[in-house]
Amino acid sequence: MIVRHIWFDVDGTLYKTPETLEEKIFEKMFDVVTLETGRDLDLIRAEYTLAYFKGFENINEGKPLRSHTRVFSKVYGLEADLARRTYGLVDVPSALEEDERLRDMFSKISLIPLSLYSNNYHSWIVKILKALGIENVFFRHELNGESAFPKDGSTKGFERILTLSRAQKEPHTVLFVGDREEVDIEPAHRVGMTTARVCWDERSEHYSLIADRKYELKDIYSLKELVSHLMNLE
Repeated sequence: MIVRHIWFDVDGTLYKTPETLEEKIFEKMFDVVTLETGRDLDLIRAEYTLAYFKGFENINEGKPLRSHTRVFSKVYGLEADLARRTYGLVDVPSALEEDERLRDMFSKISLIPLSLYSNNYHSWIVKILKALGIENVFFRHELNGESAFPKDGSTKGFERILTLSRAQKEPHTVLFVGDREEVDIEPAHRVGMTTARVCWDERSEHYSLIADRKYELKDIYSLKELVSHLMNLE
């Protein structure tokens, strides 16, 4: 199989989010939603967490939203851009370190075109890449929170990915790597792409096939083993 292009989500995919950092992000989101809606903080905290991780019956078919921009817009009727600005108030880059293993992984797959698809602003993505020490990795395309293709659970952005990758007729040759089933993996899979979900767990295998064209990775560093496997498929 030819891997024509690899696209990456950023947050939670290129690095494992420290638990303390995730708590800070959620608390900042709770505070802003409370301020905007005038409702009780404890109620917002419980409601927001439920919508993000488990879902509401009358929203998104009861599926978890797994995206701050989606919770802001679908649950509270707030602008998705407000969630992005709120995220920017948390100093995520300072919680990250340069990652030599990540640099090595990218060097191993550098002959394949690489691109990014994130809901963050471009300026924020640049800070994340620099903090991880991969600012010199060449990413051919970038779809971000300033583009017309927000990552909202629909296939619109992933269809654009296929166009940019010139793979509309062979979508399976594009590999999308993300950490969230609901907003990264499922929409990409629906348009025919091969997907890899970064699980960040202690499994022994680098990767595993869980369904047709759907893989799970132990961590982001295991991507080089998966790419090698895919390139050797008939």
